Amino acid sequence: MTVKMVICLEDVSAALERLDEAYGGRSLITDLVISNEDARTQMLQKTNLRGLNGLIGLMNPAHYGEIAPLAFCQLLHEVQAEAGEMFYDLGSGNGKLVALAWLLGLDVTGVEIIRERHETAMVALETLRKGMEDDDLPSAPIRFICGSFLDVDFSDADIVYTWDLLFDQEMKEDIAVIAQKLKPGSRVISSRGLPI
Repeated sequence: MTVKMVICLEDVSAALERLDEAYGGRSLITDLVISNEDARTQMLQKTNLRGLNGLIGLMNPAHYGEIAPLAFCQLLHEVQAEAGEMFYDLGSGNGKLVALAWLLGLDVTGVEIIRERHETAMVALETLRKGMEDDDLPSAPIRFICGSFLDVDFSDADIVYTWDLLFDQEMKEDIAVIAQKLKPGSRVISSRGLPI
């Protein structure tokens, strides 16, 4: 029988401290990045989203916002996340939450379409690994994918997270189609909910 460990406060405190070191003391600061035209072009080139070209201003899903890491830990607590569970972050940005979930023992995958954000996540992960002793490294895997989450099969997930505040209805429907293939008991965390 496999015993799963629920995430505890001591784990959260240690993980937040390590995360802050990996992100140069900025992990507890939430970022809002208004994407430049290059980021928008990357998204258009890598997706087949109809009508995305006409999006302007704040409704551009290439823009990036995030929740505070401590609030994310609260979300994991609310969904009763357990070490070893499969976690996907769809639109993982600079990878803070993926790294945090990994430090808490989850088997994690972050998917980000904007190359610069993906590269930031990879650099932070390398910094994180270098700052830890081998015995302290989580045993669960961590993966960062540079690409569209619509091209990733996340049906093996126990927990799917997406901060989809700026996603259009079609993107949310596409996520929902894949989410319908999740195994019973899987949880989806979404800022605005997915269509049924």
